[in-house]
Amino acid sequence: MFTDLVVRAEVFLLVFARVFTLLAISPLFSSSGIPGIARVGLAFFTSAAVFPWASSLYTIPETGLGYAFLLLGEVLVGLITGFFVLLYFSLFQIAGEFFGFQMGFNAASVYDPLSQEELPLMGQVMSNVAVLVFLVTGGFLKFFLSGVYYSIKAFRSADILVYREDLFDVFLHGLAGIFQYAFVLALPLISVLLLVSVSMGLLGKAAPQMNLLLMGFPISIGVGFILLLVVLPFVAEMMSRIFDYMFYALVELFSPGGGS
Repeated sequence: MFTDLVVRAEVFLLVFARVFTLLAISPLFSSSGIPGIARVGLAFFTSAAVFPWASSLYTIPETGLGYAFLLLGEVLVGLITGFFVLLYFSLFQIAGEFFGFQMGFNAASVYDPLSQEELPLMGQVMSNVAVLVFLVTGGFLKFFLSGVYYSIKAFRSADILVYREDLFDVFLHGLAGIFQYAFVLALPLISVLLLVSVSMGLLGKAAPQMNLLLMGFPISIGVGFILLLVVLPFVAEMMSRIFDYMFYALVELFSPGGGS
């Protein structure tokens, strides 16, 4: 097998470029907590695993300029795939921000050592839960099957020019769906917390001598966390379904015509 990699190194480089770019931008693999050598090694062995059957799918141009454009196209396909997965992971953080704002955590943030940036507190909580659900439900394997195996099998880098409008439509619908899923995911918590806020407002009108400003924040935070614990199994189930839809959408993205 190693001999084949050396003999057809130009084909292996194309596969490696797509896989490495995909890992470099995808959640779980793009964080600074993962050493660069680990990403390179994972991309190398993944590319080596799919190389025996993928090598027959590539036609190498005769000129160096043509090969450079082909290599650039593989990098672009990897970026598209990784960004598509990143969009779906971001919806859980958006959902956390939605009900975190209602809980009173709109100004609270926590430092994420993996991304090395300040993130909203509840958004980070929901992101961590989503990562756990992703790993428990076998999303790691499905990610490689959809993002690596199927994309190489069904989509050439030159297809970007042919199906660019269809790809744009898929991305546009996916972006709209992300906000829809985020709102639906956060809706039960937002609804209850809104009722709590309305009740506190009515109580403040009925008993103006009570200092509800000091009482309101602890009550909203306490109710929010209790409610989150109650609905967490249902949230995890919905996360699993969203991941299943993400893999389906990923296959549709690389179907002939970008799912058209």
